[in-house]
Amino acid sequence: MFSTLLLAIGLNFGSNISEPQAPSGVTVSFSDGASQRDMPTRLFAARVEAGESPAIGIAPTGWTGVFSGTLNLPIRTRAELALRGTGSAVLSIDGEAVLDGALESTLQTKQLRLNKGSRSINLKWTPPSEGPAWIRLLWDGRDFSLEPIPTQQLSPDTVHDNIELGLELIAEHRCTACHASKASTFVSDLDRPAGSLRDAGQRLHGRWVQEWLLNPSAHRADTPMPALLSGPNAEQDAADLAAWVVSMGSGSMKAIEGRAQDGKVLAAKLQCLNCHVLEPEEDYDGISLAGVSQKYQPGALADFLRAPHARSPWSKMPDFRLSEQEAADLEAFLREAVPGQGAGVTGNVVRGEALAATLRCGNCHQSDAPPVPSLPLPTTPQIEMNGCLANVANSSPDFRLSPSEQSAINQTFEALASTTAPTNFGFAARAVNSLRCTSCHARDGQASLGEGRGLDVDPALLADPHAPEVDQTLPHLDGTGEKLRTAHLLKTLAGNRTQEVRPWMHARMPGFGAWAEPLTTSLVAEHGMPQEEAFAATEEADATVGRMLVGLEGYGCITCHGVGDEPPMAAFEAVGVNFALSAERLRPGWYHRWMDDPLRITPSTRMPRYADPVTGKAVRPDILDGNATAQFDAIAAWLANGAQPGFADEYDFDEDEYDEYDDE
Repeated sequence: MFSTLLLAIGLNFGSNISEPQAPSGVTVSFSDGASQRDMPTRLFAARVEAGESPAIGIAPTGWTGVFSGTLNLPIRTRAELALRGTGSAVLSIDGEAVLDGALESTLQTKQLRLNKGSRSINLKWTPPSEGPAWIRLLWDGRDFSLEPIPTQQLSPDTVHDNIELGLELIAEHRCTACHASKASTFVSDLDRPAGSLRDAGQRLHGRWVQEWLLNPSAHRADTPMPALLSGPNAEQDAADLAAWVVSMGSGSMKAIEGRAQDGKVLAAKLQCLNCHVLEPEEDYDGISLAGVSQKYQPGALADFLRAPHARSPWSKMPDFRLSEQEAADLEAFLREAVPGQGAGVTGNVVRGEALAATLRCGNCHQSDAPPVPSLPLPTTPQIEMNGCLANVANSSPDFRLSPSEQSAINQTFEALASTTAPTNFGFAARAVNSLRCTSCHARDGQASLGEGRGLDVDPALLADPHAPEVDQTLPHLDGTGEKLRTAHLLKTLAGNRTQEVRPWMHARMPGFGAWAEPLTTSLVAEHGMPQEEAFAATEEADATVGRMLVGLEGYGCITCHGVGDEPPMAAFEAVGVNFALSAERLRPGWYHRWMDDPLRITPSTRMPRYADPVTGKAVRPDILDGNATAQFDAIAAWLANGAQPGFADEYDFDEDEYDEYDDE
């Protein structure tokens, strides 16, 4: 048995990460006869639930979709193409139709020879008149089973519109806080409230607030906070406003003593410098932490880090579920790394309160200033860039918009005005960019933006003393919506899982507040997957055989994978996810693709390949006639039945010697 395992482990573990390249993916054009949207998307796939619209500006009924892109093949490939979904579709390659018909039937080509180079692919889709609409284009080849065409092998051949950019800018700059839009009912993130100021006096130093109000972008270049003050009285106005801000809330935050060195080690483990810089850097677009000591009163930074969404549900700061001590340690480290001194402000609270009412501060922020209604959001493009689009800080806020940003917002007004149904398909693309997900995770063949960054910390302080060589590579995001079941994905993004999936990792998967729910459903929709899908095996699958296969008589899976309370028996360079979590986490289709060839999905994985990708024969020919699909289905049956432990007693295994990955 172990000779076959060693043979399997000896396969190539090459990286799936390439050098930065041009944008990948395809363009999807949705049209309802009156309006058309040309949107970027990653795959030839989509799902739109009944009663929903595929995009803002498109009616929820009577629409069609056209996906177009270029398939880039480094070598000649023989593959079959297949369509799955609802409605009907026509698939063309280089202008020639290769599939045409109703999607309720099986639509799959014979094996096609796709020559090296670029192939134009066009997919015209007519969804059904009622019920959920979904479509997926898949391919399989001599050595791989049906799968989506990888995004990194696709490139758009049609220019998309700027409405998704405009939508993000309108949401980010909170335009609807002053200018109401009926689309707020249908676009989940259109009304993003800014942070509450109710207890600002306990948290912020007045002098910092004054300097921030004078020039927000000087403190953070990408802030959506507009410049509100100009002219000869700007500095006094800022002092008055700051005095009013810090008048809300009195006393001080609870503060415990932090340990700067422990905070530095924790910051390294959490990979804080993937998104942040301690001081501005010319060659990295990170959010600067310079000034945090001048901004926050003692204990307030730790309080924010422990609950970043408490005052601002749409804050982009992740929630790492820090303990009180961990948050205090991080605050101590940051105050040492970027030192500064906070100061008070001399201003007139009464004048500040009056100015806050004039500037409509209460429209965005919960505060003592009441909201003041204004004109509704325009419903057509503006001929002249006036008001908030004018970039002039006088009677209107100055959002420092570039000409392209002004144009994108202007284009979006009409689309929002004609939106009459919920729409979430494009949210994932916007959210992944806004939340900087690829600062930590690789995606679509591109390395994480923060790869190689880190703090100068002794590696011995980062390593697990029980297993210092365990791989710390974060999972890539290529197939998240196809891989994870919706409920588990939502728990993951909301940060409320009760058990860590990878407890051996230094990094932690954080929560993302109000972003979590729409991001979950949108990630699933961009893969064309159903929101609900149970993990199950076929009726013929024998869970008893599956249990034997994961044990030492089979493939020895329990060597690296824990089972419930039982830790892995002898993990060394890599640890697998606990089998007890598999049925809760995984979708069955992705599970079988992974078992067929884990190296195709993640070339750097330590997971061995137990089946020949060409013949479909398993490494163990003596079990179930060597039928790999039947073997993997048997394991799925065991997983679906709860993946019961008991191997420790069966193999006389002492759990106490290997408890380093116990989630407790």
